[in-house]
Amino acid sequence: MSNTIKKNWSISLLSIILNLISCCIVLWIILLFTDQKENLDIGLAIPMLVVRILPVAISIAFSARLILSFLNDKKIILVIIFIITISALLAMVWGYIAFLSTFLFAIGYGVYNSTVLPGMIAIYFIAILLQFSFLQLFLSHKNKRINNGILGLVLLPVYTIGFTAIFLFITFGITMYPLLFHKETYLIPHNFQGCIRVVYNSECGIEAQKKNGRSIIHVPDNGLILLKNELKRPRNLLVTIWEQQLDQEFYSIDNKGNKEKLRHKERYSQSTSKGVRITGIDERGEPGDSNFVLFKRFYVYNDSSIKNELDCSTVEDNLFNELEKCQNK
Repeated sequence: MSNTIKKNWSISLLSIILNLISCCIVLWIILLFTDQKENLDIGLAIPMLVVRILPVAISIAFSARLILSFLNDKKIILVIIFIITISALLAMVWGYIAFLSTFLFAIGYGVYNSTVLPGMIAIYFIAILLQFSFLQLFLSHKNKRINNGILGLVLLPVYTIGFTAIFLFITFGITMYPLLFHKETYLIPHNFQGCIRVVYNSECGIEAQKKNGRSIIHVPDNGLILLKNELKRPRNLLVTIWEQQLDQEFYSIDNKGNKEKLRHKERYSQSTSKGVRITGIDERGEPGDSNFVLFKRFYVYNDSSIKNELDCSTVEDNLFNELEKCQNK
């Protein structure tokens, strides 16, 4: 009995691997024969594809023995029709779910239009079809299954939801872990208003001082800050949450060293008091390139006065000019 269980576990594990490999191969083939190759970063697309299909692949491996009990003593044509039908239904449902997550969070594949959906469904369909066929071929000769197909169909979505929740929890934990150590305090000149740009991972920058576990960053009059400190931006559906949860404090400081904490502002109005609007994290260039730049963007409001925020483009030009001069030294 123990040998049979071990064999079944081995077959289930191999079916998951077959599913994942099939996804990657089909994606590569689609890119090879379509015009999407230039629009898609294959290095990012494959991990995102694997993460999305993995809960389904594991769920199929766990529930296949019950689902396939529908096919006990059935003719081969009925076996083929059943496996194709259930694979198509699963692929369409999961394809729509994966597509909506890509569309809503604007992450992952880098192409956010309806042309992505058919490709995603095709990839999932072939992968799921191969996994079910593999399990039917090998499990059917290893066990005498009782007829519990309906139970298997009920357990499949339960398993899928459960494994998806687990993967999201793990991803959330990995993504949020750096927040335990990435705490910043910005000291801004009392009369400063306008754009602030903070560049990370810069050899030309300075190391921010640490005090009570927080990085203390002094904002110069031109608003341009170059730091050697490392910052890695996550590339998954939690990136927006990650940016919003960064622990950042802002203080206005006068010549005597007196500090006033500035509030975060969503937008400017005539009644707006002093405050800081966090406008996000941006990139210039491709990760891994020598010219790649990762920087944060802030805008400081000072009482009821405001500069034209379009001036920020000039500030960024000056920033990149400074970086270029530094790199050419």
